[in-house]
Amino acid sequence: MHRLSWIALIAMMSGPAYAQQQQQQEPAMLVHLPGVPAAKPIFVTEAEVRSTIHGFLAETQMTLTFYNPHGRQLEGDFIFPLPEGATVSGYALDIQGTLVDGVVVEKEKARVTFEQEVRKGVDPGLVEWVKGNNFRTRVFPLPAKGKRTVAVRYVSELDLDAESRAVFRLPLGFYKPLQRFSLRVEVQRPAGKPEVSLQAKGLPCSVGKDSAVVEQTLTNQPVAGLLEVKVPDQSRPRAVVETSSDGEVHFCYADRPQDPRSAAEREAKPPARVRILWDASGSRGRVDHARELSLLRAFFGRFKDREIQVDLWFFRNRIQPRLPFVVRRGQAEELLKAIQNATYDGGTQLGAIGPAAQDPVPDYTLLFTDGLTNFGKEEPGGFRSPLYAFSADPTADHVFLKALARKAGGDYFNLSRVKESDALAALGRPAFSFLRARVDEGRVEELVPGDGQPIQPGQGRFVLCGRLSSDSAKLTLEYGAAGKTLKTVAVPVQRQDGVPGDRLARAWAGARLGELLVSPKKNEAAITALGKTYAIVTPGTSLIVLESLEQYVEHQIPPPRSLTNLRKAYEQAMAQREQQKQKVEQEKLDAVLALWQKRVEWWNRKFELPKGGKPEVEVQGAAGGMAADRPPAAMRAQIRESAKMKMEAMDEETAAPSPSAAPALEKEVAAESKKADRAGGGEPDAPEPTITLKPWDPDTPYLRAIKQARGGAFYPAYLEQKKEHGTSPAFFLDCAEFFLGQKQQEIGLQILSNVAELELEDAALLRVLAHKLSQLNELELATGLFEEIRRLRPEEPQSHRDLALVLARQKKYERALELLAHVVMNRWDRFEEIEVIALMELNALLPRAREAGVQKAPVDPRLVKLLDVDVRLVLAWDADLTDIDLWVIEPTGQKAYYGDNLTAIGGQVSRDFTQGYGPEEYCVKKAMRGKYKVQVNYYGSRAQSLSGAVTLMLDLYTNYGRPNEKRKSVTLRLTETRETLTVGELEF
Repeated sequence: MHRLSWIALIAMMSGPAYAQQQQQQEPAMLVHLPGVPAAKPIFVTEAEVRSTIHGFLAETQMTLTFYNPHGRQLEGDFIFPLPEGATVSGYALDIQGTLVDGVVVEKEKARVTFEQEVRKGVDPGLVEWVKGNNFRTRVFPLPAKGKRTVAVRYVSELDLDAESRAVFRLPLGFYKPLQRFSLRVEVQRPAGKPEVSLQAKGLPCSVGKDSAVVEQTLTNQPVAGLLEVKVPDQSRPRAVVETSSDGEVHFCYADRPQDPRSAAEREAKPPARVRILWDASGSRGRVDHARELSLLRAFFGRFKDREIQVDLWFFRNRIQPRLPFVVRRGQAEELLKAIQNATYDGGTQLGAIGPAAQDPVPDYTLLFTDGLTNFGKEEPGGFRSPLYAFSADPTADHVFLKALARKAGGDYFNLSRVKESDALAALGRPAFSFLRARVDEGRVEELVPGDGQPIQPGQGRFVLCGRLSSDSAKLTLEYGAAGKTLKTVAVPVQRQDGVPGDRLARAWAGARLGELLVSPKKNEAAITALGKTYAIVTPGTSLIVLESLEQYVEHQIPPPRSLTNLRKAYEQAMAQREQQKQKVEQEKLDAVLALWQKRVEWWNRKFELPKGGKPEVEVQGAAGGMAADRPPAAMRAQIRESAKMKMEAMDEETAAPSPSAAPALEKEVAAESKKADRAGGGEPDAPEPTITLKPWDPDTPYLRAIKQARGGAFYPAYLEQKKEHGTSPAFFLDCAEFFLGQKQQEIGLQILSNVAELELEDAALLRVLAHKLSQLNELELATGLFEEIRRLRPEEPQSHRDLALVLARQKKYERALELLAHVVMNRWDRFEEIEVIALMELNALLPRAREAGVQKAPVDPRLVKLLDVDVRLVLAWDADLTDIDLWVIEPTGQKAYYGDNLTAIGGQVSRDFTQGYGPEEYCVKKAMRGKYKVQVNYYGSRAQSLSGAVTLMLDLYTNYGRPNEKRKSVTLRLTETRETLTVGELEF
């Protein structure tokens, strides 16, 4: 589950439950401001709604103009949940005053492109599928005191009311006056005059030969209420047909079949035992559970002459112990009270709810959740009874819950669309279902959905979509229960009935997507291909807006086909780039070989360690000095050049193997490993090195309140503080650290898992959480999160490296080596020389991998050489476009840092990463006796969106790359720029 406390665009929903809401959320773009922990809205000043209704489908485009009142250029986000089954079919962003349509590309490529263009200061736009029915649009820049316009288009199904009218509903929540609001709704080929209302007032509707149209324009007025369009005479089922521009004919048939069984035949067998799985993770604490509780009360109230055993299981990041209840004569108040008093805390792991072998087997299981897993395994299994899933949450993964329930012989009920009585009627009885479709005449292809789809009572509508390959066709639909046909319906389809358009094609694609999402990993390639073919947003595709030919060529994204000249120029440019591909790959290998040769030369060089005093060196800043000593950004190139000259001077002193002789290096790995068996470093009889880390104990009001809790009631005190601070990642990190320090491991882990609940698919938050789990040796959980981060941020080398290192700790060496090789041999825009750090780690893993049976190194043999060292420190952080420095004060008093990256005793600091994440590395092959003080300095950030403190992850190694290697890790935070923090000391 994920908290959406900052839903930033109007909730574009059309289910009947939304008609009952008393207040709609006002649309707003959300931005993060410096020094402000919570996101702030930028409101809509102009809005335009355009909807076209054809049969029971509607395509809606909302165009919103946002004004940035702040004196700073910003990046904005808005997340919008769509109706169940809706499909995003278009996106546009204003470029120099003109709305430019987005191009559908793979999700990973779209994200990479967006990030790269933002860093250049260019203004791309991006809309992507997040999780469940949530979509996120990112806009950059929002100019200071300026406007941006965004348009989003989507296709959704209409509902049927009690009078068999198709009903389109759109909540509008513009509570502040809009400078301009424009509305146009067109109903194609209506059977009668539609009834249209806005703000509970009727609107004039003109009816022509082929369509009915309503238009309205308002100025300087709020527009808050429900737009509702009721199209009459939908009682007779019929197929709607559409012909796209490429000549393909798609059709959709909507039916409302009635279950012919008698009430006695439909009656469910009363249960003797029921299992209730209740999602009590953190984000569910902000959801109204009234409908869920009402359903449970009514469910047990049906069995007034029965005694029912109930097993209640709360689950969060883990499933909690079973709570047994007995419901007699329909009185379930004790059970309902336990649910009402539930504590909502922690992340969500749906994979943990599968029953254990020793658990009692119920007649059926009731699951209450939104289906959004963010912590651990995603999919549970092993249900030995029918599973019925329910959700009343505004955001939910309807497809997943439906597939999960039907796989276990039950069904899923979206309580925002299904009446309580209809859901209750379906529990425990064989469902009335669409069984199959027969094609009696003509040619029909790619029918969706497949066979065996339950038809929920009340809602009761069934929709079949497909492609017509002949002039006409005739289908027979079969409905029934338990595999037995109880009813048939004949469906004629005529090509001549088609109207121009592509809404039905996208509706078909959306229905097909729903089937593929039942197994998203297995169908990943098909999902991506579907999105690209039909220009829809899927979990594998996004829509991106670009501005110039140079952008399209650089990112290898074909321009829209409508831009004929631009498309032709792109194809010519790409043909030329293909000819250069092999040359580019060779240049990359040569560059890495040169970098690695310099590192090998440093490792081979002998540095004289002082025996009785400090060497005569120029100390760049006093030990513990503040970041204020750091030169301005304009001088940093000169400092780097100076460091480069030092390295070149060192190259003249020390001979190193030439690349031509390097293939034999791979054979040296075994010999290097044997050498490393010695303790190495320092003096032969040197004592075991020690690492002392400064305990992370931030002085915050919430921690003081928790520590002062009477009688050690720390957890209730934490819950109280959570009410005020529960939107801050730092709060959960600090509190988790406190409870872990109190040896309350399970509670500490539960509190920590809240970080995954804060935002949908936020790679920075997940990275912090994964690193912390890795430090706690929760390696399986950490691996799952690092896998997700790699999926979300494949354009960043850290995503591959982090996963590789945690896999290596689990002895999964082959994949770990492949991931590190990926870092070494790919191009990274802003993390120059990270290849050297990855090569250090790859070569340190090779001896262990070979012992485990991995024979081949996945890199050029000239890059294979174990460089073991006495001391190695690696710093990483979570904030993009943020400059953090690693400082090490050596026993001589000399400070190793970006400005003095090679010290007198051989301490070397890696390339200074000024644009985010790290890693930055300090190594010394032969350590001098004494203390090494480790400091970090927060120099500053250029991020357009800032969200509080920066979290650091520091790994400290002694005897790195040797059998007696030791590692300690710490997570801490920096809150102010130019802050310097001493992390700890290492004594060698």
